[in-house]
Amino acid sequence: MPTGRFDEYTKLEHLCSSAANYPSNGIRTRLFGHALAAYKSELETRSTDLFQAVQTYPIDYLEAFDGDDFQKWACHSASQLRQHYQINRKEPLSRFICIQAETSISPLDCSKDVFTLLLSFHHVMPRFLDLVFAFGQQAAAVSDLNCTAFHHENFLEAEDTSYSIPRLGRSGRQLQNCYNLWGVEKSDANGEWSFRQMAVYHSFDVESCRSLWINIKANDLMLERITDMATTSGRRNYNTSSSPSSRFAATLVTHMLFFEWCTEGWRSFISSLEKAAHEILMKVENAPIQDVEKQLSLDYEAIMPTSPTTPTQRRPTFPQAGMQSRTSSGFRAPPVRKAFSGSTTLPVIQSQASATSTGHPTVPAPQREVVPVSSKNFTVLEEFSVKSLQRLGGIGSKLQKASLMMQLDAQVLDSVVTHYDALLRDERLSDGLRNGCCSEVSLFREEAASCIRRLGMEQSRIAALEGILRDGRNLLNTILQYKNTEINKIFTVNAQETSSRVEEMTAEMHQSALRMESLTRITGRIAEKTERETSSMHIITLVTLVFLPGTFVATLFGSGLYQWDQNNPEMEFPLWKQKYFNLFAKICFPLMFFVIVVWYCVYWWSKRKENKKGGGDEENLLLGGEKDAATDGHDDSGDN
Repeated sequence: MPTGRFDEYTKLEHLCSSAANYPSNGIRTRLFGHALAAYKSELETRSTDLFQAVQTYPIDYLEAFDGDDFQKWACHSASQLRQHYQINRKEPLSRFICIQAETSISPLDCSKDVFTLLLSFHHVMPRFLDLVFAFGQQAAAVSDLNCTAFHHENFLEAEDTSYSIPRLGRSGRQLQNCYNLWGVEKSDANGEWSFRQMAVYHSFDVESCRSLWINIKANDLMLERITDMATTSGRRNYNTSSSPSSRFAATLVTHMLFFEWCTEGWRSFISSLEKAAHEILMKVENAPIQDVEKQLSLDYEAIMPTSPTTPTQRRPTFPQAGMQSRTSSGFRAPPVRKAFSGSTTLPVIQSQASATSTGHPTVPAPQREVVPVSSKNFTVLEEFSVKSLQRLGGIGSKLQKASLMMQLDAQVLDSVVTHYDALLRDERLSDGLRNGCCSEVSLFREEAASCIRRLGMEQSRIAALEGILRDGRNLLNTILQYKNTEINKIFTVNAQETSSRVEEMTAEMHQSALRMESLTRITGRIAEKTERETSSMHIITLVTLVFLPGTFVATLFGSGLYQWDQNNPEMEFPLWKQKYFNLFAKICFPLMFFVIVVWYCVYWWSKRKENKKGGGDEENLLLGGEKDAATDGHDDSGDN
């Protein structure tokens, strides 16, 4: 252990020159060597994500030297920081160092060289790195809540004065503690709430009453508040006229400044989530179930053909297990089919096969108008979507995270208060410091307890809201399941109706095929009869042609136009009687013309009559073909 005070300052200079090896460069700590090596390794690994490659933003200093007010100073580089620390005067009574970042998930606004030099010069406890590692560039969804902690490392023994450096006003006996807190703030860019963290390191020299604060936070909010606190009248407890107890009490006030920050914003944040959840839950709790039933209900009586003997019954819209329609006689009624149509109506068509299968004439059921079910019927359910369920899940996730943060903050606050209560009972502190700070520590305890109670009340609000969200999610999930079930049912019915229509069309096509087959048979029979009649006509024509010349000649010679002279047997050719022929022509030719005219009139009248009833004859022909086909079918079944 060193014995010369000048040697301690020289060691501090060597310590700062090897700041790149922090915390394995020989700082005063009670940690083992392997722990320091682990911290050094992780610091090197995280350096690219944690620090800027080149110092582009200043580190803000707020310092109050003996007899002076607080002054601001900005550090832009490691060399500038070395020059500032090498000023030949004692350290300020109070020094605030504020390190910021562009966002909570961005690298800190300092380089690794500046950061390690800062920690090495002030002998910052290595456990502070646990809290620093929670910052830096990382995924937006990552939040290392497990790093929330409170650490302290005090050097209050009498032999610790051997590490004193009078040139800097260090006695070697000091209190060290560090912790981090979580809070919620509104973003300046979009006005949305965001979770923010803050890391704090504090050391207090119990003899010279010099204090050091290192605050790491993304924005400059704490810098503004610290400046306002240090320069406000009634808060200047760091000047030389202040007693040691008042300076120690001033550190408690600074702690309370940080404690107050971690309790702010939670009420408004939870209220905003409650409002967002209320907008969804009101729609869910006041869901028009009757309208949903009405929109999804279908007119079964209009869809199904009504039986002349059994009245149809209508079932409720909400499905009930084991509920089935029954007739008044107690027998189970046939299942009722629904009809669904996206843009057109699906009428129920009665198959002709069912009417003809019984062999008895049936009276066709009157056609009823079917009310179509279109996509407009589901507008009442558009507000109940998976997106609403996702929003409720997101709100619940934020509430759980906020509750955990407040619980961790409360534990940190309780640990800090417990630590300072223990210091009042530590005999290694001077009696003047302990006795002079009893009231301040008691007030600090009460104010911290008030912060813890506020956090507990907000946690109670979160617990109640989580229960409401849980019930709302269950109800919304039930509505979504019912919606999907009903839509699936309707699409199933639509598929069944389409299948029925296809089946009916197939039956009609089968009937058409039977009619075509019957018509083909009739045509074949007509062809056979025509062929037989044609053969008969050929025979008649042949016989007529054979006997017609002889008949004509015999008739001509027997008519008296040619006469043989009986007195002249040797006459070679008969005599032609011209007057007989004239008489024949006057009678025969007009008679022939009259017969032809009469025949033409009869032919024209019959042709016209056939044209008028030609369609009816075709239907009769087809019906006759169907009867023949049915007869053939019965004959075939009888043969079988």
